[in-house]
Amino acid sequence: MTLRIPAAEALGRRPEDVHVVQNADGTATDDVLRSFGLAVHHLGVGEVIVLHPGAAPDLDAAQLARTSARRITRALGTIVQVRAVLHDAQTGQLIELAPRVSGAPEVNRPTGGL
Repeated sequence: MTLRIPAAEALGRRPEDVHVVQNADGTATDDVLRSFGLAVHHLGVGEVIVLHPGAAPDLDAAQLARTSARRITRALGTIVQVRAVLHDAQTGQLIELAPRVSGAPEVNRPTGGL
């Protein structure tokens, strides 16, 4: 998550409803997983959105976002909903990435507020 993306505004949420965990390369490292674990268990967080900068056709950004979302899901289990979203800096649009499911077509859909 980059601070250049106003998280609450981009997600259609109130600032007090958004907890931002940011790291340099946008991946879910061990320290990020610990932060989310604390947020879920002690602050009552019920949803994690991996918001990654990158244009929609940028496969590297999409893959990084999906990989982080899968890692967070494995670490936290089913107690939270985890979604991967790309931020298109040119349009300001958020594009939710469908999870990659074996045998199912991949769908990316633009989102308004999430």
